[in-house]
Amino acid sequence: MDRYRQYGFGEAVKSAFVRAFDFSGRSRRSEYWWFYLFTLISGIVFGALDLGLYGLGLYFEYGYFAFSVIFFFPSLSILTRRLHDTGRSGWFGAPYWAYYIYDILLLFDQNFTSKFFSLVSPNSGSVGITALVVAAGFVLVIWVIFIFILTLSDSHRDLNRYGPSPKYASIEDTFE
Repeated sequence: MDRYRQYGFGEAVKSAFVRAFDFSGRSRRSEYWWFYLFTLISGIVFGALDLGLYGLGLYFEYGYFAFSVIFFFPSLSILTRRLHDTGRSGWFGAPYWAYYIYDILLLFDQNFTSKFFSLVSPNSGSVGITALVVAAGFVLVIWVIFIFILTLSDSHRDLNRYGPSPKYASIEDTFE
């Protein structure tokens, strides 16, 4: 696969899985968003699988677990490379890591959320902790919106510390 051209759907999915543990370099918008679409469709399929096998429940079962395991590293690495393409550190995606950690805890203990919030509920006398959790949730939502906007941004045109532009390098190479 030529990293300097725009990816189609199948190429983007293949690239994301082949480069699942590659947190260096850059990824174009097309590669990121085609993989994101595949992830969305796969999540619906795995959710429907769970619904068909286990019925309507509060939590997904084995299909969602399989989905989380299969897509964990490809999703995080392609986000990191997409952020690199905009000239930002992959650490900007750290809130997604927090979400995945929460998701994994939830998979192993489906009562994790209720246990956590029983500790920080206003009835337990820990209003300060509740306010902190709500504020952290608000900041996380704002940060996710910020990351979403960054993933929509155009490639950083010039060579940056993460490598040459996968979009503009091919254009510049044709004129040399």
